[in-house]
Amino acid sequence: MIDLTFPLSAFLGYGAARRALLCTLVDPTLRGVLLSGGIGTGKTALMRSFGGFVRRHVDPASPFIQVPVGVGDDRLIGGIDLDATLAGGARRSRRGLIAEANGGFLFADDLPLLDDLALGAIAGALEGESIICEREGISSCEPSRFVLLATMVPSERSMPEWAADKVGFLIGSDMRADADAVHALIARLDAFSRAPASFDDGYREREEMLARQVAQARLLHPLIVPGTMVLTEIAEWALKLNVPGNRADIFAAKAARAHAALRGVRMIEEADLKFAIATVLAPRASNVPEESPSSQSPEKSPVPPSPDDGEQERQGERQSAGEDQEGGEAREEEESGGEGREGDRGDERVYDAIDFNAPLPELAEFFAESRRSTVAGGRGSAEQWRRGRHTRSVQRQHTGRTIAIGATLRAAAIHQKDRPADDARRIVVRRDDLRVKKFRERAGTLFIFCVDASGSMAMNRMREAKGAVTRLLQEAYIHRDSVALVAFRGADSELLLPPTSSVERAKRSLDILPTGGGTPLASALAKVYALSMAARRKGLDQTLVVLLTDGRANVPIAESPAGMIMEVRRRHVRQELEGLTASFRREGIRALVVDTKQTYGARSEAVRLAEMLGARYYFLPRIEADTLANVVREIARR
Repeated sequence: MIDLTFPLSAFLGYGAARRALLCTLVDPTLRGVLLSGGIGTGKTALMRSFGGFVRRHVDPASPFIQVPVGVGDDRLIGGIDLDATLAGGARRSRRGLIAEANGGFLFADDLPLLDDLALGAIAGALEGESIICEREGISSCEPSRFVLLATMVPSERSMPEWAADKVGFLIGSDMRADADAVHALIARLDAFSRAPASFDDGYREREEMLARQVAQARLLHPLIVPGTMVLTEIAEWALKLNVPGNRADIFAAKAARAHAALRGVRMIEEADLKFAIATVLAPRASNVPEESPSSQSPEKSPVPPSPDDGEQERQGERQSAGEDQEGGEAREEEESGGEGREGDRGDERVYDAIDFNAPLPELAEFFAESRRSTVAGGRGSAEQWRRGRHTRSVQRQHTGRTIAIGATLRAAAIHQKDRPADDARRIVVRRDDLRVKKFRERAGTLFIFCVDASGSMAMNRMREAKGAVTRLLQEAYIHRDSVALVAFRGADSELLLPPTSSVERAKRSLDILPTGGGTPLASALAKVYALSMAARRKGLDQTLVVLLTDGRANVPIAESPAGMIMEVRRRHVRQELEGLTASFRREGIRALVVDTKQTYGARSEAVRLAEMLGARYYFLPRIEADTLANVVREIARR
């Protein structure tokens, strides 16, 4: 008996996501739906409801396989079936989850949290429509044509790069439903939790009606042929949005075609194009033109809601399908201050990031030195025998290492016929059968960007600093590093972004960073020190502090008594800095001080700060983003 799930037709909102899911039923070559949004936005519940809808009303034989976050490679890819091997005395294989999803759906909740091996296996299966298993004496190739359903939380990890290339729909669930729609959904969820069976009975007719709509769309789908005008418009939007490659254009055409079939029409119309552009092309855009397709809402409810959904259902659809995309770019521009905007915030100002490409030949010697000292394999991940993620089991000397019980039993299982035991229930294990666990631990770098946003940062220097950090964030994304952002201005410092792999979140925090006020450098160093030590406790030993400042500290951590003379206040600040920088040197925290003064001075405050930290000092007449990115990358490799 299939466990009851919340009916798909009972969801309020999520219009774009629901239509995308239904489109994959009409045309599985769309390959999948990646739904992103914050914690608690209902992503997982929606996916599971869709799975229940498919199994109960569309195709009971269609597999709906969920991939656990901590899945092992033997379960995901396949390997030896231990029970069958022990019983028969000969090696027997077992299919993995990817192979089991053939002809159906593979659901990965929190997709970016899967390890690299799992992500690579899923990406390879999507591309080749098969899964190859070659391990523990097993060699097999199983067909695996599936639709990938995945969720992710942008603040936790970045989306895998291959997802944008191999999956059709990329949809955000950051909707802004009105109070009535939210209250109605809460009431429905409460009713379902109290009496699942009776609630399900109340929506059975709507679920069956939705299933009939899918069945009719499947029959109509082959009759719909995208015309030249449709394909031309999709191509033009792809060019406007600077969408890389041609696969997105193909996905967009397929999405428009499936969407038209769901609406029951034989010709792709404007509503279908808007839906395809907003859910396929716009999320992949490298730039947004003035008339962005994401700013044009798709048709309010192209897929007719169930009869009894009422105005609240249609309102929820509008919020999800239209306003979420209609207002997304506007909200983002408003939050970041808009392109070219230098907005006042009281006595503070917000400056946009800019890049400089001026040649800086004086850095050549420094680059050469950094390259000579680079250690191969200093970044990425490292294999070891004691801690980290268990990646594989190998035949090695077992002293002081962790025995892999499952792998050991599998190695011994095929020899049991030749190893008679006193008790038939016993398994004879010999030394040659022993396998030990090999672990892989991430060895990426935590970049802690500490940005001086005080009033002493001139306009151009702040813009250059933002541009440099933006370029470094791109480097961190490529190498799967973590980033944190600390800013200091006014009376205190602020942790704008805790360690995360979300480059987009870091960039947004940087974009809206205002400038003005005093320079509480000691407070910033205290926060950076705490972040570095916390990272070490979590096993991330490679930490690099990138401090962009002119070094003019003038605000102490401790509150100054009223009437304190300036000289005493400065001495107080100096003492705090001496104590904090001594802690940096004692713990061996690596740092790079980038002097943001307009002119170089051999005894400037930033030079003195670098000496106190035991850090590398770097002065750039004009901070050029590419150059600084190379500097930090080389220092990290050292």
